[in-house]
Amino acid sequence: MPAPVLQGGGGGRGALAGSLALAMGVAPLANLSIAALSPLIVTDLGISTAQVGLLLVIPHLFTATIAAQGGRLTDRWGPRHSLLVLFAFGGGAVLATGLAPTFLWMAVALSLSGAAQSLSNPATNHAVVSYLPAGQRGHTLGIKQSGVQLCQFLVGACLPSVAVWYGWRTAIMSSAVLAGIGAVLTIRVLPATPRTESSRRLPRRDRPPPTPLPDFVRWLTAYALLIGCGVQATNAYLPLYAFSDIGFDPVAAGATAGALGGLGMAARVVWGRWSEQLDAPSSLLFIACGALVGVLALLGARHTWWLIWVGVSVHSFTALAANVVIMMTLVRRIRAGDLGRASGVLSIGMYVGFTSGPLLFGLIADLRASYVPSWAFLIIVYVLAILTAAHGRRRARPVLTG
Repeated sequence: MPAPVLQGGGGGRGALAGSLALAMGVAPLANLSIAALSPLIVTDLGISTAQVGLLLVIPHLFTATIAAQGGRLTDRWGPRHSLLVLFAFGGGAVLATGLAPTFLWMAVALSLSGAAQSLSNPATNHAVVSYLPAGQRGHTLGIKQSGVQLCQFLVGACLPSVAVWYGWRTAIMSSAVLAGIGAVLTIRVLPATPRTESSRRLPRRDRPPPTPLPDFVRWLTAYALLIGCGVQATNAYLPLYAFSDIGFDPVAAGATAGALGGLGMAARVVWGRWSEQLDAPSSLLFIACGALVGVLALLGARHTWWLIWVGVSVHSFTALAANVVIMMTLVRRIRAGDLGRASGVLSIGMYVGFTSGPLLFGLIADLRASYVPSWAFLIIVYVLAILTAAHGRRRARPVLTG
């Protein structure tokens, strides 16, 4: 297989990793900004906890609806074109969200984020396979999967302070600069067409017919749904939980989102290095068990405040890193021509989880006037994830080593 050709000389692979990390982070940037600034947004717009959850799930619901189409479009367009479209939608989403005058218009604006997220995993996975040879993909995949946490860290660390001085709308819109940086980096580094054999696009009449996806994609999708449910609920409500139940001020509450981002970013890079050598089903079982421990620590923080940082650390190293192992499994086991389609199918499960998690968590909190039943809901979710991973380990171990 010929070596991939990236623009930018020896720094091409690093720039590729940076472009992909920004793509993963810019796609949900509007969601991340709303979560970090939720104490201020709730007060300004006069909305309920459940309405915050609804805002955060609208993009994921839209993504779940069109994820399969996004995967097919990525296979057709190629990674470079797909990434540029992604940055356009992601940047437009944060600008429109910051300008939205009402809850309804904000919900409409967030649909742009859903369009961006439908392309994020298919486009970035396709780029990893198209531009990098086997054996050199794990580290880059870990970096690109840490992009969400990178942006979460930047949002949590910077936007609350900006919002205190200039307002939450200005703070959200200022994050659009990340989309511009990502687009410029993509144009400067990625060639117009991939240069590996596995990614050469054949004329439509010469393309082989789609092959059925392997059976392991089913349980992997179910696992992604459950982990996505827990991850997004925690990401969405941790700042509000820290503010209302633990007594943090808005800046400190926003810092919990920043901590999730910083630690999660490091965890995904580490798991990316490991993921090409470790047994995937066993790793996913370990991750689900760790996620359960993290939720228990977050629940215990109501009585012992410093446990919130234990929960943040454990959650970051386990649940937030699950996506790296999931995506590396696809990259290793699915041929390049089907990778967008497989990523799209997996994204349906993931974004159904992203949708249902915050919505149910917020509804339970409002109905019971307490976050305790909501955390209990996540305990059940992670127990189901443990059972799903154990089932997948029994069935897939003979053929899955990714």
